[in-house]
Amino acid sequence: MKKEAGQSTIEFILCFAFGMGFIFLFANLAITFVSGYLVHYATFMASRNYLVMDVSTAAAGPVESRAQQSARDVITRYPIARFGVDGSNVRFNSFTDTNRSAQKAVMVGVYTTYEMPMSFLPLVGGDTTAQMTSESFLGKEPPRIDCLVNTCKAITDIYGSDISCSTLDVTVVDNGC
Repeated sequence: MKKEAGQSTIEFILCFAFGMGFIFLFANLAITFVSGYLVHYATFMASRNYLVMDVSTAAAGPVESRAQQSARDVITRYPIARFGVDGSNVRFNSFTDTNRSAQKAVMVGVYTTYEMPMSFLPLVGGDTTAQMTSESFLGKEPPRIDCLVNTCKAITDIYGSDISCSTLDVTVVDNGC
């Protein structure tokens, strides 16, 4: 009987430590997911802002830098620094990609990379960090006349060239044609 004294205390300490570790593991995962969602939403909103800046009417240099600055301002409005994410590491997929000899980029947007620790306790998860990337590339929506022409072409390809698009009652509702 004397040899079993304190066994329940040891069991409680072990179970309590395991339970607290389990709780902290899920708390760390929750913080990682929330920060990821917040950074992705901020990147998406910055990408939308960057996309609507019209650079087709002026030279790409100063207008594009204004678009980039505006997108940077948008991403800094979100409290991503509270999660240890540096919002200044924002990169842009430009309206014109200079690496492709003034060829228009298909997808325009913003992306950012940041690092998150794998664990909040270095003893448990080590000092390793995960390289996270949040990107939001949006394509410009085609004009409605392009959608109508493409829809008409698809219909005439299916039913033959004897159908005239002017006689069809066509409503274009999709967003990508």
